[in-house]
This record gives sequence, structure tokens and C-alpha cells, in this order.
Amino acid sequence: MYPKLVETKIRNIVHTNLRYCHSLKMKYYNFAYNLLCLLCILGTLAVLLYFKYKHKQDPVAQDEKENTKRDYILYNLRKFQNMNNKEIGTINSY
Repeated sequence: MYPKLVETKIRNIVHTNLRYCHSLKMKYYNFAYNLLCLLCILGTLAVLLYFKYKHKQDPVAQDEKENTKRDYILYNLRKFQNMNNKEIGTINSY
């Protein structure tokens, strides 16, 4: 027979109290973790939106960029048409 240093009732009360403290601690840790994850997601979203709208061009610069693109495409089309016309001209001269 082993000696009992702590009574059964006291041991059960302490065990129940420790279990409650552990569940309360996990509840606070879970809340803190979820809050941290939410802040990280919102921060990432805010940074992405900030950089997206920061680099948005004004209408004048956007029109200028579109005109530059259009001019580049038209220049290349004319260049290829001239090359085709020269090839057709050299074929007809034989």
C-alpha cells in the first residue's frame, strides 16, 4: 500500500482548475493568433491596393502611352507593307 500525500478531492479540484486554466490560455492564444493572421491579411491587401493605385497613370500620360503604342504598330505595319511591295516589284521585273 502506497501512502497518499494529497486527498482525492483536493487532487480532483486542482486537476479541474488546471484543465480550466489550460483551456482559457488556449482560448486567448487562439484569439491572438487569429487577430495576428487577420492583421497580416489586411496589411497585405492594403499594401497591394496602395501600390496598384499609386502607379496608376493620369489620363494624359495614359493617352500618350496609347498613342506611342499605336504609332509603333502602324510604323511596323507600313515597314512590312513596303518590304512586301519591294519583293513584288523585284519579282515582276524578272
